[in-house]
Amino acid sequence: TQLLSMMDAPLDEAELQEYASAITLNSFYLFNTVSNIITATHISKSLIRPEIEKVNIPDMMKADQTGCFNINSADRIVVKEGPSDLEASADRKMLHSIINNLIMNALSFSEETEKVYVEWRSCNDGKHVAEILVEDRGKGIDPQYCDLIFERFFKIDSFTPGCGLGLYICKSFVEMMGGQISFDSEMG
Repeated sequence: TQLLSMMDAPLDEAELQEYASAITLNSFYLFNTVSNIITATHISKSLIRPEIEKVNIPDMMKADQTGCFNINSADRIVVKEGPSDLEASADRKMLHSIINNLIMNALSFSEETEKVYVEWRSCNDGKHVAEILVEDRGKGIDPQYCDLIFERFFKIDSFTPGCGLGLYICKSFVEMMGGQISFDSEMG
């Protein structure tokens, strides 16, 4: 923003676009980080309670895809559509937060050329009716960290954006709604 505010700076259209893109992306990361800090604080103080309602999963996913996924990475997100009539009892805002955090995490740990896949399907385990999956081709999680990734403030490395709250929020919200969260990972 300092370069853009300089009146004398000779910037061509490509440079302006590059700066605008960097400002947009970093504003998105900052907003997400501040939101996660506030949400994690509310979770730790038991200030959040789910407001359960019937949620049409495909409609919600389509709305997220058009307006809420990381706007600079929308071309990397591939949605594999599941049943069009799949409904679940959930808190819509919590479910949106879960999906957004899972996708942000997948994008953060994948190469910029790699796709992230999002899918929903029916679940017939006797306890749950819907399953949402997020898949990436990131570097994988070392087995020594598998029990820690849902812990508050846990980060495998300090070079990745964020503050280690996204997966903690996902797990907390999923459990508040009576669901389960899990992952499979292979190194490489």
